Amino acid sequence: YIEDILDGRAEPLYSMMPSVMMCGNVPYHEMVGGRNQIVKELMKKYPDPKALLIEGLKEEGLDPDPAKMKVRYATRGTAEFSKKAAEWLLQHWREKLGVSIIIDMIEWNIMWDKVDKGDYDICTSGWGPYYNDPNALLEIFHPVNGYFDSKKSGWTGPDADRFQALLDEAADTVDAKARAEKLLQAEQLLVGTGVIAPTYCGIGTYYIANYINGYYTNPHAGVDYTKMYTKGRPTR
Repeated sequence: YIEDILDGRAEPLYSMMPSVMMCGNVPYHEMVGGRNQIVKELMKKYPDPKALLIEGLKEEGLDPDPAKMKVRYATRGTAEFSKKAAEWLLQHWREKLGVSIIIDMIEWNIMWDKVDKGDYDICTSGWGPYYNDPNALLEIFHPVNGYFDSKKSGWTGPDADRFQALLDEAADTVDAKARAEKLLQAEQLLVGTGVIAPTYCGIGTYYIANYINGYYTNPHAGVDYTKMYTKGRPTR
């Protein structure tokens, strides 16, 4: 997907967190010993995703033939990029799972209206954290207070309750290591139960002239120009 659709301008996500996410002064993935690579763990545990899907259909008392599933995918717009991305997913889900999704080409605002009402099967969303900490991404799925609360995500029950409790506990935990463990457990619930499926993290490239000083950029946000200045700028 990254090569075919994004021209290589992204890195794959096997965790909800990008590699630059920090816990204090330590990268999150280092703090938890790499145990946040949840998608990789699932890929090892379930090497045949189609067999797993069939098993799940049987458990739910549904027709075990994936080809008979009716799953709708809501796009984030009707431009060529959205069409190309949706068709890529259609092709690969058909090959890997035997599922032929129904693509709903709809405008951005209409898709979000559907999300607000919980009226969707699958949709693609992106988010840029406002601060460099795992909680910045996890909290948006808080069942009560999150942007994607239980009404939008449809996530309720014991796992959702435990997720909420872990976030609330982490907020009151001072020890960095203990706090990271609670955030990891919360992420394992969110990703491990299939509420969300991390796909990619966008990357950007900046070119800076050698006379630019005070340059700083948050890895999750834009460039801060407030303390930048030039020194030794060549005359023309």
